[in-house]
Amino acid sequence: MKKLKTRCTIAGALICLIITVVIPGNAFGQLLNFHFEKALTRDFPKYVDKEGKWVFYPEKANIKKIDKPLVMARIPGYNVYQVNLTKYLGYHIYESVCVVLFDSVNSKTRLVEPLWYGGCSKPLLEFFIGQKFDSKDALLSFLQELNDLMQTGSFHKFTLTSWSDSLVTYDLSYSYGDTYTTGGNGITSTVRHNSDGLWRNIRIDIKDLTIIQYAEINPVTAEVVKINKDTQTTEIQP
Repeated sequence: MKKLKTRCTIAGALICLIITVVIPGNAFGQLLNFHFEKALTRDFPKYVDKEGKWVFYPEKANIKKIDKPLVMARIPGYNVYQVNLTKYLGYHIYESVCVVLFDSVNSKTRLVEPLWYGGCSKPLLEFFIGQKFDSKDALLSFLQELNDLMQTGSFHKFTLTSWSDSLVTYDLSYSYGDTYTTGGNGITSTVRHNSDGLWRNIRIDIKDLTIIQYAEINPVTAEVVKINKDTQTTEIQP
């Protein structure tokens, strides 16, 4: 009888612990998701001229929270999500998974467009220009996680090609069999790559383990897009 009472006491303590820890955590998560959806509805509205814009449709958004601890540790206050958004470009309508950063305190969103559309994301990368790391391994681990985040919603993949004290380089490539979908007026078609290919060269300038500049180079046209401390990026406003 005494053993049974002890077991009941332990079971009751565990139940109390679950109630006090798990349920409030779930409630907080639901509240955060509610405010995030309100911000998405505000910043990516469907009841406007949609030409050239990303639009949020709640019924097909399939919102998922992304856990990238090394990235999130350097942007405190933000939560990171993947969201299905719809892009309107003339007669073409594209649905794609995008990354959206959410500052819940100030109710601000920051869109990270998929690589296939916008290339490497200035709104994301500008956070990390000028940030210093403790070691080479810490920097490379962070860059790997950052690249994984930018790959969301795209078939392009980053491959590390070189490392030195002043420079990190990647190839941003696609592979044989990768597909993407185009569409418009309710008609969609799938395009499949018939070979491996190089889409962009990525160059990250480093000084004293600090990110100085992020450059994206088109290997065909030699066009260079740079993100550095002078890069101006407009944040979505309420």
